[in-house]
Amino acid sequence: MKNFYLLLIVLFLMVVTNTYAQDDSEMTSYKKKNSFLIGANYAINGWGDQIAVLYRNEYIRDFNKYFSGGIGVGFFNYSYSYILPFTLNYMVHEKSSIIPFDFFAYLKVIDFDKHFFRIGVGYSLMKLDYLEPDVTKTYYDELGNSVLLTTYKTTNILSSSIGIHVEYGFRFLPHWGTSVSGRYYSEGNSVSLSHAGLNLSYFF
Repeated sequence: MKNFYLLLIVLFLMVVTNTYAQDDSEMTSYKKKNSFLIGANYAINGWGDQIAVLYRNEYIRDFNKYFSGGIGVGFFNYSYSYILPFTLNYMVHEKSSIIPFDFFAYLKVIDFDKHFFRIGVGYSLMKLDYLEPDVTKTYYDELGNSVLLTTYKTTNILSSSIGIHVEYGFRFLPHWGTSVSGRYYSEGNSVSLSHAGLNLSYFF
């Protein structure tokens, strides 16, 4: 996955630094009605306490020259282990998994043959799975040595959010393009997710 994320960065830098002028009359239009996007995003859940990479896929369909709609899914997985305060080496674990199912409408503010800028608003249904420490108690074994034991609390719920989206993209081939985007979701049940990153799109 790290190599995939690095590939997206290299692709984006290549197309930005090697953009050159071409005669549009000699080229087939780069604009297509459909696109499929894959992306890797720096994502934050909560107030900066859970940070991980969110991978997402999205199918986008143009309705006309101004509006389009998209359906997508993302995957956010966070895992963290830490030593419990006031102990020498007793470690507890925290995990979370968020899968947002997104339905977005987009307004194309700029849509040239190669460059585009769009903003969007949408609805997201999120599946949340949390594992977090609950209560840690001290017990004593037969020799009188103290032993710490932690019980964990699990949360498996569905949450809904309203999201806003901003994206700038560049079509570097008739069927391929790259973009940078940011998305923020309103706070729902136990989740406040936002992410920004790089995307690779196939246009057809």
